[in-house]
Amino acid sequence: MRPVTEAELPDFGAATGIAFGNTSDEDFAWFSSLEVDRTLGVFDDDAIVATAAAFSFELTVPGHALVPTAGVTMVGVHPTHRRRGLLVRMMEEQLADVVERSEPLAVLTASESAIYGRFGYGLATFSTFWSLRTEGTTFARPSRATGRFRDREPDEPNRPRRVG
Repeated sequence: MRPVTEAELPDFGAATGIAFGNTSDEDFAWFSSLEVDRTLGVFDDDAIVATAAAFSFELTVPGHALVPTAGVTMVGVHPTHRRRGLLVRMMEEQLADVVERSEPLAVLTASESAIYGRFGYGLATFSTFWSLRTEGTTFARPSRATGRFRDREPDEPNRPRRVG
């Protein structure tokens, strides 16, 4: 078990797809934005058979404080390698990394949430709705994103396109 390299990111994405029962590369195309030092790949010879990753970000908590947070993602084990302790080893390694980075929170959205209670994760909410007045409000950290939006016709293909 180790972080993957930049060159191994396509295999990491494909391995995640297999663990989730999806073999389409397009569904995991966003994996190229991963922080490679926050990935974990379990290898069987040269094949990745289990994956986990985290995104670094800040989360606003009560009291308007921003705290460093690990966004856990891409946790999966190939069907051929389940029930061997790989998930436990990856989660222990990932949570040790969270502690080492002094992140007080690790969060995830799980497709099988019952799995993660034994690692300290718990239900935060089923859903929430907010209404906020926009007058006099600002973002704590305004976006630095550039670009623009455009309307699309319903029959146009729904694929990302860089607009510059």
